[in-house]
Order: sequence, then structure tokens, then C-alpha cells
Amino acid sequence: MRLTRGITALVCAACAAVAALLSLYAPQPVWLDGLLFDGGLAVRAKLERNPAPAAHVAVVAVDPKSLDAPELAKLPRAFFGPVWGQLIGDLTGAGAKAIAFDMLFAYSASQFQKGYDRPFLESLYRNRSKVVLGRSARGNPARNFYAAMRNDPTALGTMDVEAAADEVHRSVRTVLTADDGSDYLSLTAAALLRAGAKGMPRE
Repeated sequence: MRLTRGITALVCAACAAVAALLSLYAPQPVWLDGLLFDGGLAVRAKLERNPAPAAHVAVVAVDPKSLDAPELAKLPRAFFGPVWGQLIGDLTGAGAKAIAFDMLFAYSASQFQKGYDRPFLESLYRNRSKVVLGRSARGNPARNFYAAMRNDPTALGTMDVEAAADEVHRSVRTVLTADDGSDYLSLTAAALLRAGAKGMPRE
């Protein structure tokens, strides 16, 4: 085991040296940047087989198992409003500093059944300083959801991501620029601001 770790560390050091030399003395092709970055991550994964989980971040995933649960199986996704409202309450009750929805709430079920989304709207309003709603190049959240956030532009975060030059997604910018030249916070950046982060780089 020690020998394997030693070899892995040696390979990592060699990759770092090659990367440094190439960055100084050779014009790097696009694919090489990504290859070196990906190789570094692979080596790190070998060195840290059981990294400690990030205790300050939690992902609540709406996966197939969740959708098949008795509470949600027969409920159309457009009618999940009360579920989202309860989720926000539970997360803030557990001490969450920021909650970001990586989904676009383009439609409100209240247009089909008057007042249906009231619990969600009330939860958004009560916790508007902690919640970030996703937006995209295709559109914004439904007007009533945004209104519940008092039309605060910092309550929206762009879910769109940009690929690297080799068409692989490796990072998320804090600010994205639209075709019209307007700048928009990414979902990640908006969530970090809600959590109290300061001085974030633009890239």
C-alpha cells in the first residue's frame, strides 16, 4: 500500500513538473489543459480514497427513487409546490444558511387550481433571504414565485454552464454574460452570496 502511494505521489509530481514546463516553454494545445487537469484529479482521488464529506453542503436530489415514493408517485411535478414549501421549512429549521433550487419553476399550479401554490409562495417569502431560484437562457421562474422573492435579482441564479474549449464541463463561473451583454450571477454564486460569502472572483 505504501509503495502504491509512493508511486502515485511520484506520478503526481512528474505531471506537475511537466505541466509547469509546458506552461513556460510551449504553446499548449486546448486538449492538453484539460488532460492535465483531469489527470491531477485522478491522482488526487487515488491518494484520497476516502475523503471526508463536506459537512457544510447537502444535496437534496429528486431522483427516481424519490419520485416513486408514495407521497410523490401520483403527483404531477407541476403540483410539487406544497412539497417545496415544506422542504424549505425543514431545511431552514435544520440550520441551512442558503437553499438553491437547480430547477426552473416556469409554471405555477395556481393557474390550474387557485391558491394551490400558496404554501410554497409563503415559504419563499418567509425565507427569501436564504433561497435562490434557478433561471436559464430559456426563461425565468413564474412571475408569482419571483414576486414572492420581492423581485430581488440576487434571488435568481443562472443554471446554465459553459464548457471548456475542449467541450468538457469542468468549472462553473460566478458570473455569466448574456448575448445582450448583461451579467447574471450563476446559481452557485448566488447561493454563496446568500450564505454570506464575500469577495468571490468573477471566474
